[in-house]
Amino acid sequence: LTADRNGNADSAYSFDGNDYIEVTETSLNTGFNPSTNFSFSTWINVNHAGTHSIYRNDYDFLFWLDSGFLNAETYLDSGETFEKGTVSTALTPDRWYHLTAVWNGTAWEIFIDGIPQDTTNRTFPTGHGERSSPTWIGKSSPFNQPLDGQIDDIRIYNRALSAEDVAELYELEKPSGGQSPQYELIREWHTWQGARDDAEQKGGRLAVIDTAEKQALIETLVEQWGGTDVWDTDSIWIGLSDLDGDGTWNWVDGSPLGWTNWSPTAQPPGTQDGIVAYGGDLHWFDSLGTWGGNPVRKYYIIEYPSEGGVTLNSGLVAYYPFNGNANDESGNGND
Repeated sequence: LTADRNGNADSAYSFDGNDYIEVTETSLNTGFNPSTNFSFSTWINVNHAGTHSIYRNDYDFLFWLDSGFLNAETYLDSGETFEKGTVSTALTPDRWYHLTAVWNGTAWEIFIDGIPQDTTNRTFPTGHGERSSPTWIGKSSPFNQPLDGQIDDIRIYNRALSAEDVAELYELEKPSGGQSPQYELIREWHTWQGARDDAEQKGGRLAVIDTAEKQALIETLVEQWGGTDVWDTDSIWIGLSDLDGDGTWNWVDGSPLGWTNWSPTAQPPGTQDGIVAYGGDLHWFDSLGTWGGNPVRKYYIIEYPSEGGVTLNSGLVAYYPFNGNANDESGNGND
């Protein structure tokens, strides 16, 4: 497990070219009749241009990248032929994309980030009849072609999503501004305790930055917010504290301190007032709560709850959000 496109820990799967996930097959998530409609969507971030298997039930239907170009295939005529849809736009490594492939009963329609692509459909002979193979995420059973990258939020529908459906799905799941809808810089002056209370009143909490992945996301967002110069102060509050002064640091959600990002140049943690802020170098430091007898007030970063649950669920027969596991959460039991 790894961080997803929103920086949420353990909410996507990372593949290194050697592993895969085997899907429990049912009549709902395999064996689609090619004369009927179905759709597939996922988020993917590959580490290099090349061949990457995404979701494959070889000799039935499969989705994979060839030199960065998305291919979708389904088998026809009792396995004698297969219809292949290919787009002309290659994916760039180290970037998350939303991919959707729609089989309308006769041809493939492919979308990238909610936008319909110029899709070339071609029919090929197989040289064999019906065959079968297991359904794997991240690798092909007969051809290998492993995934080297990250994958998240796989959805399979037993209907052809419309262009409007695909656009809605992308808007539903996309990170805000290409990044995360979870974090916002609150440009209001608060003490640490005041920021904690204000964040709760706004429906969130002081930001919990407890992984390197979240730290990297915050660094990107700070640039989008205009850099540290827009803070109009030397630092901003986050949700870590040791208010009791006993050396036990906890996040506002009650979780103990694990991964750390203490500044190498500031006063050591535990030597000030036990309330933590980001400095201009985006490292943490133990801040004073008062200065010259006056309360210290700063801007702060708020973290909003992640939106969860299945939406746009008409015809949804399998949904793998990878929130800490590889279970299907469509309610159809395709684990």
